[in-house]
Amino acid sequence: MTTTPATFHPFPRLPTELRLQIWESSIENQIQQPVITVRVAAKGWRLTRVPPPPGVLYTNRESRNATLKNPSLRSFRIGPDSSPAYIHFSPQTTILELEIATDDEHSKCHDADQCITWRRIEDVLRDALSATETLHLRRRKIVDGTELGGEAHRLAPYGGAATLPTSSRGV
Repeated sequence: MTTTPATFHPFPRLPTELRLQIWESSIENQIQQPVITVRVAAKGWRLTRVPPPPGVLYTNRESRNATLKNPSLRSFRIGPDSSPAYIHFSPQTTILELEIATDDEHSKCHDADQCITWRRIEDVLRDALSATETLHLRRRKIVDGTELGGEAHRLAPYGGAATLPTSSRGV
């Protein structure tokens, strides 16, 4: 019985065009239909669910360059300049889930700095918000420090018409 070697040692000697085709093929196999969840609250934001980036981003310089040139995978910088994060996803297949956390104090939104508005969300998500084709909105209510279940809504693409139930309009 013969075993297949785990490493293909002559790979670097293949023609560049063939290696790039192999990298591109491996990119397509690694892109999933993930859900990326970003939690936005009046006092901050955080990524709560992010799929790992494709391994070909870290294999070598050639694979990384091929991956970053692939139009089906895009890299987005999110968050403020002081603490940015990077997410990698395919805008056509990835669901961007936005979890809005409010408590009784901030749900009435008396202080404009403490309100969660589309401008605040846009400041966190930056270009990822306008690039995504599916935005999933989840509202979480916090009462006395305990998080209660939330309502989920699927929205039209950013800039499109979407109707939210009355209970979520103040978010």
